[in-house]
Amino acid sequence: MLYALGLVFSLPMMPLSTAAGPLPLDDVSVRIEAAASDLDALCALARSWVEEEADDAAVRAWTRVLALDSKHEEAHLGLRHHRHGTVWFETYAELAKARRAEAKLRFESEGVVPFGDEWVPAADLPFRRMGWESLEGGTWGPPGTRERMAGEAKKRADGWEQQHASWVAPSEFDAWRSGLWKVGEQWLDTAAANEAHSKIGAWWQIPGDHFTALTTLSEDDSRWVHWWADQAAVDLERIFGLAPQGKPDLVVLNGIAQYNDFAAGSAVEARVPADASGHSSLHYAFFTDGWTEVVEGRPIFRGTGAAYYDVQDPALKPFGQHAIRHAAALAWLESVDPSWDAVSRLLTQPGSSFPDEWFWQEKRIPRWLRYGAAAYCERFFEDRTVGDGGDALWARKWAVANLKTDGEFGSLEDLFAMEMNTAAPEASLRRIHEAGWVVHFLLEGSDRKVQRAWSAYREALVAGEEVEVHVKALEAALIKAKGRIASLE
Repeated sequence: MLYALGLVFSLPMMPLSTAAGPLPLDDVSVRIEAAASDLDALCALARSWVEEEADDAAVRAWTRVLALDSKHEEAHLGLRHHRHGTVWFETYAELAKARRAEAKLRFESEGVVPFGDEWVPAADLPFRRMGWESLEGGTWGPPGTRERMAGEAKKRADGWEQQHASWVAPSEFDAWRSGLWKVGEQWLDTAAANEAHSKIGAWWQIPGDHFTALTTLSEDDSRWVHWWADQAAVDLERIFGLAPQGKPDLVVLNGIAQYNDFAAGSAVEARVPADASGHSSLHYAFFTDGWTEVVEGRPIFRGTGAAYYDVQDPALKPFGQHAIRHAAALAWLESVDPSWDAVSRLLTQPGSSFPDEWFWQEKRIPRWLRYGAAAYCERFFEDRTVGDGGDALWARKWAVANLKTDGEFGSLEDLFAMEMNTAAPEASLRRIHEAGWVVHFLLEGSDRKVQRAWSAYREALVAGEEVEVHVKALEAALIKAKGRIASLE
């Protein structure tokens, strides 16, 4: 209830009591009437009754004060009212309703939202919530980012250089030139360095053209990680017309055992499960929706793509490039289309599980298109690296043959829902592969309505505009073209 000047309050007739016993009702009424309009006398009565724990009597006195002065702060506080700005509310529910109305109005008119006692730009809220630092260019970074960047700038100015992720002082250049690798504060030969980096978390950190590879493979094999991942990045930029601001991390493990270990986490090593959804069991690549780490005392979300590449197993080695391409796409897509609001809520609500529904609702690239793009990069790509006489479509032909062998093309409505069930891994994986074929159809199909809808969505995505209506129009156009899509031609 909002209090205003001139409001008249009735005094309910009810028994009054104190901790010491009943308080005569007539005495309370007489004393309040005797005070008349004397605010000081009424406040003195209220205070004395509060001390005597005669709460009902104090309420009567404070209510009389407010009838005379609707802005009287002590009376409002005595009645346990809630202030918002210059306005007092009788209940917290009324205060919350007013706050919601104000927040809606200010968001629509100014683009700001409440954060504690401040109003901050809506885009900044997740980062303020996580305690991140504001950086130059309107970007944000975890705690300690500014200090780290300043330290790196000083090292460059002092002539230091980077050997992958390690900083090397000029006094150490001779060790570098001799073919050694800096691991911590030690200089190791290649075999020893590979062994040191073969463990989860101690992996090589190798920046490439488009990604930073976090890999337990040998340094030599890691070059293939960048080779295949970079080709996926080229395809993704062609598909969406976007590019990440930096180089997303990409995790590549040295085999399925380590892949499963990373996904499951380790209590002994104090590693949380990197896989919150269980999707690592569906394929040889997954999105690390459970991976968090603590930096400067605050948790950060490490959602990215992860895969394994087993160079020791002749049967598994050929699939390495496909797994890396898929994981690279997941890393790239999360970088260009993050869900910071959902992530910030996850990290600031201890004990909460991964907010799957919020996370995907926040996306501008829907789940089916995200996994479809990853599947396209994995198996429907055109290999522009083949030499003269090579077949640039070798992967696509292999992938289409697999789809034809496994049965009829599934429901597009189910595909758009993109619900993956770890209890039905084959069906879930096929849905991902079918989404990859749909992305191929978007890029190279000849259906005019689909192409118009795809162009409208893509233009809105690149422009940073609302895309929901365009996603629905695109899905509707694809459903009408189901026959052409399902023909797999």
